[in-house]
Amino acid sequence: MVIGAKPWLADTKHSLYEAGKAAVKRVFNVDPDLIREGGTIPSLGHSRT
Repeated sequence: MVIGAKPWLADTKHSLYEAGKAAVKRVFNVDPDLIREGGTIPSLGHSRT
């Protein structure tokens, strides 16, 4: 049994990302760091009933 998820990469130029970046800049007065991060939690597959 394979546990995991397919990789996904967001379009950080999308209007929702642009709005989020603007909000971080406005509230915290810093530009946000956009980093690639993620993963799955393989043990969750075992908790299905």
